[in-house]
Amino acid sequence: MDLSIIVVNYNTQRLLQQHLQSIYETVTDLSFETFVVDNASSDGSIKMVQLEFPQVQLICNLEGLGFARAANLALAKAKGNYFLICHPDVKLLPGTVQEMYNFLQAHPGVGIVGANLLYPDGSYNRCGYKKHSLGYELLEFTYPTLRNPLKLLPRLKRKIDQLYARYYWDHQTTAESARIWNACMMFRREVLETAGNFYEGFYIWFADTDWCYRAKNAGWQMYYLAEAKAIHYERQSANYIDSSQVAYKVKATLALSEFNKDHYLLLKRHYGPVFLWLRKSLDTALLLKLALLRFNALLHGHKY
Repeated sequence: MDLSIIVVNYNTQRLLQQHLQSIYETVTDLSFETFVVDNASSDGSIKMVQLEFPQVQLICNLEGLGFARAANLALAKAKGNYFLICHPDVKLLPGTVQEMYNFLQAHPGVGIVGANLLYPDGSYNRCGYKKHSLGYELLEFTYPTLRNPLKLLPRLKRKIDQLYARYYWDHQTTAESARIWNACMMFRREVLETAGNFYEGFYIWFADTDWCYRAKNAGWQMYYLAEAKAIHYERQSANYIDSSQVAYKVKATLALSEFNKDHYLLLKRHYGPVFLWLRKSLDTALLLKLALLRFNALLHGHKY
């Protein structure tokens, strides 16, 4: 078996249908199997797969296990020499999977590759960065909040913009990356054997980041492939499909708290308690600032 394709699903029937159709239309030159791990969907996803894609191996969970636990269930059963993890809101384009497979075949030191994810309007989905560091953490999770205030300090903003750009690129060229997003990642079985499965302490977010760091520590390289293109219907999908269908990861009301839990777990595992405390302190300060802004706006009768 060349390839095992694994999709974790939660209430995305229409997106999942499109995704599976794109698999069977575009993956033509490889022997492969497909797993759909369903996290207790209630929207008819399971029945749709059973009726329209009987060749898919379904794993039906009685409760939402999150991404890491669900993906590990399929990895334990998969027979492929290579694995492709995909989100159901991704539409594979002709040649995407073959491009990823060929790159791994041609570069034995590369363990993981990621597709070039495009939004439906053709813009690039920033799905990789060139290196990870404490500086990256501070920029990625703090700078967006400070972008507007920094406009008052143009010289400082320009320098920070230049620093921010070092971690990213225009995504129009193939490049080594410090992390590959599990929205569409392919990897060798040997990576799984050396780095282990996804860490199940993560519920939804950062399981892929943690796993990529472990793979890198095990000696594997990772590459983002510009030519392996796929459409990602996250965020900009409102005009294409009901935006609520895109929130397959977790209910919106829980999203922020679950995101923070997973993020703090990542920091604890890779940077230790001191940086975790600093990160939490900074997050608390930012939340306090937002609360004060909202209170001030309400006090003056403005919407915030």
